[in-house]
Amino acid sequence: RCGLFKVFKDLLWDRLIFNPKAENLRNDSITRATKFLGQGCMVCLIHLCPDEILLFAADDLREFYYTFMVSKLRARRNAVGMVFDADDFVGLKAYDPALRGRSVLGCLNTLAMGDSLAVEIAQASHLGVLRDEARCCFPTTLMRYRFPIPRGPLFELLSVDDHIGLLRVNRS
Repeated sequence: RCGLFKVFKDLLWDRLIFNPKAENLRNDSITRATKFLGQGCMVCLIHLCPDEILLFAADDLREFYYTFMVSKLRARRNAVGMVFDADDFVGLKAYDPALRGRSVLGCLNTLAMGDSLAVEIAQASHLGVLRDEARCCFPTTLMRYRFPIPRGPLFELLSVDDHIGLLRVNRS
């Protein structure tokens, strides 16, 4: 069973962070897609001539992690560390009338922030969608930490749910 805590996001919302420390220790670590995480400091590596400027556009996919649905097996791994009455879930999709009057564990049926594979899965998924559907984020334009920067004029950064495009253009 795992803990939960919140992190301030803005005046209206907190981020729900799952704390599966023991579960994470039992997992093998994968770091293939996370090697493609864009770092903001890399923008400073872009060289501009005196007659050039840099245009940029940015997208943020809100509540990105919670748009993923995981398998039942993965959801069982995401059991919250307290026991609930099944009736506490009345009105939610998770409610099962067959469990009425019983004690249950709540499990996150989503890609939980805090899961050791969450960033890897999210980064790989977003990168795949951007490449296949939007025809962007290819090696010729994607800036990756500890790799040479692309030649330009288009540069892209991808950090999980944030996609940034930078275009070097003539000032005129």
